[in-house]
Amino acid sequence: LLFRLWGSPDLAAFTTDALGELATRDRRGTLRRTLLAYLDAGGSHVDAASRLGIHRNTLSYRLKQIATLTRCEPTNPSTHLVLHLALLAASLPPAPDS
Repeated sequence: LLFRLWGSPDLAAFTTDALGELATRDRRGTLRRTLLAYLDAGGSHVDAASRLGIHRNTLSYRLKQIATLTRCEPTNPSTHLVLHLALLAASLPPAPDS
């Protein structure tokens, strides 16, 4: 799915829409790494906090920040796929020239 859209304006627009201000306001990438760990853990607060080496309360605080920046609730399972795809798309290197 991502490979066919790699480097396209459509994928860039999708990523921008899904991540909102997260990409621009999270300069160090801490919140994006947190969100990716949370999604990779299947939405488990315990597993995500363990993977990140942080307390569950810190994870909860970061998820609230992510919700504010993305304008969607990352703890809602219906948003997981969109957020995960957007994070993966945002992490792709520049597309090679065709």
